[in-house]
Amino acid sequence: MLFLRDWRSSLIVVITIPFALLTAVVLLKLSGQTINIMTLGGLALSVGVLVDEGTVLLENIHVHLDNGENTARAVWLASREVAVPRLLAMLCVMAVFIPSFFMTGPAQSLFLPLSLAVGFAMGASYLLSSTLVPVLANWMLKATEDEKARPHAEGGFDRFRHRFKRTLQKAMGVPGILLSVYGIVAVLVLLLITPHIAEEIFPSAASTQFRLRINAPDGTRVAVTEELVKRVLATINETAGDKNLDLSLGYVGTQGSSYPINAVFLWTSGPQQAIVNVGLKPDSSLKLADLEEQLRKKLPQQFPDATFSFDPGDLISQILSFGSSSLAEVAVTGPQYADVASYAERVRQKLAAVPELRDLQYEEPLHYPTVDIKVNRAMAGQLGTTADAVGSASSLRPLRAASSRRATGATRSRASVIRCRYRFRKPR
Repeated sequence: MLFLRDWRSSLIVVITIPFALLTAVVLLKLSGQTINIMTLGGLALSVGVLVDEGTVLLENIHVHLDNGENTARAVWLASREVAVPRLLAMLCVMAVFIPSFFMTGPAQSLFLPLSLAVGFAMGASYLLSSTLVPVLANWMLKATEDEKARPHAEGGFDRFRHRFKRTLQKAMGVPGILLSVYGIVAVLVLLLITPHIAEEIFPSAASTQFRLRINAPDGTRVAVTEELVKRVLATINETAGDKNLDLSLGYVGTQGSSYPINAVFLWTSGPQQAIVNVGLKPDSSLKLADLEEQLRKKLPQQFPDATFSFDPGDLISQILSFGSSSLAEVAVTGPQYADVASYAERVRQKLAAVPELRDLQYEEPLHYPTVDIKVNRAMAGQLGTTADAVGSASSLRPLRAASSRRATGATRSRASVIRCRYRFRKPR
């Protein structure tokens, strides 16, 4: 109504919107998509472009009507003039969503339906504005003889349009200065503002909760790890304040066979590892990122023998990290464990030099305490036993080391796969 100044023109634009959305829904069905949050978001995102397609055509029709053309000729000339510009504008918007077709995994599952919804709706809008809108305009935009004879009263928007046109003509008269100013402003924005903008694949939904992974020295018993977790929780409570913490939930050690949860959602490497979920109160004034930075500095100082890392605390981040406990993971594989460990350490040192990486550590315990049992096969044969029997006995009746830590079975061997996990630090 503001741009067209005619209720009939506004009605024509409104009529095209449901037809374009229904066409997009049919095409989504044919492409195997469903109505979900992402497709509905794409349809809502395209509504603004749907309105623009018809508005541009109708505004140009009014221009020809004001110049004295009859309705049919005005519709024909206006449609022919803006057909290609509207097509190029639509393709420029749709080009933004092309990268979603090359995504893989959860990212593709999230963004591909949205891109298809926007593309289908915009394509249907262009076809409707090129076919239905001209027909409706020819039927409904019938100017009477009194309207043709009455001079058009210039309103506030017309005065603004004339001033903008004069300013634009003056600017286009000096293209060199205009391009120079644009280039300088663009460079200043890139150098001064862009480095301070945070970058991430998907915005985090965990504004009041985080997950802390605690790693005690390899081989630590569950009881000792549990005491460590209690002291860590006390430190978190002291750092955040009693009034800001809502609840905490933790799990120590590995999951038993009867524990009703998949290891994809809760994974620990042994009795020396624990996971703690901490939630802040909704009305807390603490920023989660600032609290994590404080804990990263404070916890290693108070517990130097343990290591700490922050896992994805919200469902969205866990999905985008493919179920991994870290946002990024590097796996080093090879036939010999010693070679793999040496190369993995070199990779870890290179990654540690990157300032944007946080919580860099190995995922598997590499120094688990063991007891090497050498079997004298000749004496074992005289005693009527075998090496397999000795290994089975060692597994069933674990030896106790001097440090009161459990020894692993003699028949176990190290796997020649080492994973290095890390997170990205968000620019401040």
